[in-house]
Amino acid sequence: MNDVKDLIESVEVIPTPAGTPLDWRVFSYQNIAKAEIQGVEASLGLSVTKELSLSGSYAYLDAKDKTTNLRLLMRPKHKVITKAAYNNAALGLRANIWGEWIGNNLWQRAAGTAPEIVKDYALWYLSASKDITKNIELYAGIDNLFNKKDEGIPLVGSFYYGGIRMKF
Repeated sequence: MNDVKDLIESVEVIPTPAGTPLDWRVFSYQNIAKAEIQGVEASLGLSVTKELSLSGSYAYLDAKDKTTNLRLLMRPKHKVITKAAYNNAALGLRANIWGEWIGNNLWQRAAGTAPEIVKDYALWYLSASKDITKNIELYAGIDNLFNKKDEGIPLVGSFYYGGIRMKF
């Protein structure tokens, strides 16, 4: 359970400002003076081999604006995550693939419009990393692996990332 003061939430700007690429969504921010966020989570994991593990979790979340007593946006009541993780310490190689199911999520298309519950959806993620030296690691990943897009859900398509981590 968390009591939060001055929580910042994002709301999509509709219509999108002139000059914005057609496939982009633009968000603005609003302040929630006082919020209460509470929930429960359960998880289960299994080591299949020394390098491979499987896990899953379920979370129930109740998040509300304490001033208006309304539900907070973009905090789904239900979330299920399944994950397969590979970690080969001898090779310095790690990889993860995980799926996330979101249920009963509240979204507001634009300031001044009524919030709406978006349809349930699932996304997949992939990440990998490789140790180059004791202090240097290369990593890469894809969020929304299958590039899921739906006008009825606030999704932006696949997001690719990568980089180098250095420890000093």
